[in-house]
Amino acid sequence: MHAAPGVCGPDLGAYQDYRVLQVKIKNLIGFLSPWAADYPVLSRQLELRAGETFSMSKLSQDNVLINRTFAASTSVQKLKVVVTTPQLLDCDPDARTLRVVYRVFTNLLATSIAPTIEQETNESERPATTGAVRASPPGYFVRPIAGYNQTLGTFGGLDFFATSGKFRLRSESQFSGNSKAGHVEVAGSNGSSLRYAGTFEYLDTPAGAARAQEAKLTARFSGLTKELSGQHVLLRYGGALEGGHQQANAVVSTVSISPNSSYGALKLYAGVTGRPGNSAFTASYGFQLGSDLTNGVPTFKKHLVDVGYNARLFAAPIGDGTGQFAGPLSTAVHRSLDLETRFTAGVIQSAAGAPLAERFLGGNQVRPFVSDESWIIQSDAFIRSVPDNQLGNGSRFYCANATLAWTVWGRPMLPKELATDTDFLKYLNGGFATAVGTLADTYKAKSPEYAKKSAAVPARGADVRDALNRLGTQLKEIPPAVAVLPAVAQQLKEIQNGLRTTSSTLRVLVDRKSSAVGPTLLSFNLPSLETQTGVLIKSLQGVSQGALASQMQSSLNDVEKAAAEIKDILAQLASPVYETQAKATLAPAHRIIDIFLHDLNIYSIAPVAIFDAARVWGASTALDSGAQYGVGGGVRFSLVNVNLTAVYAYDPNWVKPRKPGAVVFKFDVTNLFH
Repeated sequence: MHAAPGVCGPDLGAYQDYRVLQVKIKNLIGFLSPWAADYPVLSRQLELRAGETFSMSKLSQDNVLINRTFAASTSVQKLKVVVTTPQLLDCDPDARTLRVVYRVFTNLLATSIAPTIEQETNESERPATTGAVRASPPGYFVRPIAGYNQTLGTFGGLDFFATSGKFRLRSESQFSGNSKAGHVEVAGSNGSSLRYAGTFEYLDTPAGAARAQEAKLTARFSGLTKELSGQHVLLRYGGALEGGHQQANAVVSTVSISPNSSYGALKLYAGVTGRPGNSAFTASYGFQLGSDLTNGVPTFKKHLVDVGYNARLFAAPIGDGTGQFAGPLSTAVHRSLDLETRFTAGVIQSAAGAPLAERFLGGNQVRPFVSDESWIIQSDAFIRSVPDNQLGNGSRFYCANATLAWTVWGRPMLPKELATDTDFLKYLNGGFATAVGTLADTYKAKSPEYAKKSAAVPARGADVRDALNRLGTQLKEIPPAVAVLPAVAQQLKEIQNGLRTTSSTLRVLVDRKSSAVGPTLLSFNLPSLETQTGVLIKSLQGVSQGALASQMQSSLNDVEKAAAEIKDILAQLASPVYETQAKATLAPAHRIIDIFLHDLNIYSIAPVAIFDAARVWGASTALDSGAQYGVGGGVRFSLVNVNLTAVYAYDPNWVKPRKPGAVVFKFDVTNLFH
């Protein structure tokens, strides 16, 4: 039974002698991992327990424990923000009881490069998972794939993904009544700018009057530069070698196509992408030399140009990662108008030597030039009013696409409890400042000048350790009759816990000579320990232990003196250059949190409007589809990581036997942390 609801004042120390009815850890976005929502193991480690007396000291220790436990739960993350705010509820002044809730806000973050337009497009399609898709902890997931289009009918499949270190395995299979497709990829990276992969792909699908079938192996690499400007502009480049078998089991009479042939290709591609403000752009060029491998010379050449621009209008401005997290924080659904535009064009030289699977067929499915999720170069005429592979069969094409979506209803990802908590942003900014400071200290430690000046810090740390060792010895000299007094016993326990924690930091500082932990010692370990020791000294003076209290005070003075010397040394070493460097490194992660605060919804409904124009043609007029259009719309519903999209596009220029439009229905489940 809980106490009757009561108002708990801001002075938590006023409830020092209240009895605790319940202690609970509440992860405010715990619905993302409901299997771990109760945190039973962590709860058993808390100092505050139901049935015991409330203590501010224990509340502080529990806060530190929760922060540390969450922060250590995913070791591969370069940055993990954890904000824990304790809250007292149902304070009953008559029964002198209360409940304690530790509210936790945490987010998995990856300080990777700025998002490309592919990620921005994914965010527009799946607003409930914006930002969260950046993180990639080790492990695996399996997700279902389902959908409908008029070429394939109803289709389904599975997507499997697993990571280990710098390597990942991904496989995808998709089936319908008239098609089969499969993709297996093993990929890796050098940890920053260079990525490489080996893939196997299989395809068997209708293509107008024929069927396109292929099986091929691919080895590819891609790289990118560092950001070149404040608009987060990146240059990208890559190449791929492909080899396999392609065939068409029915020959199209108007085109000379080899129905069954070996296939090999060299692909080279380059581009630029950027993310100025709430928008993103991309421009890519792809070149392909293809051969049927019969005489060792290329039989066709392909050129592609692909340009895209996305913008999120009327959305809250997202910071550049160098300032502070700012309010106000909204408790209403985040509304924005998402605009996506794309223009793509291509040409095949010596098209008679190109297999059917390499020609331009057009339709309402995106066909990428290379199977790289982080860099999508469209290689065919994309038009949503025409079923897949049914626009034409030519050697030239162009297409232009525009999509508008307006979020009209939903619920923000940030819980109302945090949006209305005046202290939340203060804690969040404090936590991020700590991360910046820690990283800046790491950069300092790598500086020769810093290493020379900081050599005195471990020596002063040794003075702190000597003084704390004397304090530990003096604690053992407290008479047993005094040590069992309730107030003294509690203070002793807290000081001994503090000595153990501080000892760990000092081992790193003194034995490993890592002055980077100096700020942790000064800002975290010693202040709490000094306060607790001061309280104990006063208690000992009150029970006629003045001599022992005087000895402890002397030891405490030595600690404070050595700590002040460390502080002076670190102050001399402070440099804004290191902090600026740290902020630049963490800026992408800072932006992700900004998106989480100001842009994400748990669920949302958005009407969608579309407009497409496309044409496929070749040397023969029989191959010219003429300009075709797609006008229409639909609706997108997103619930956390489950997304349902239904769109109908009408073509005013349709001709029989093709239908006047096409319906595309898609259901997919995305992994929040991939």
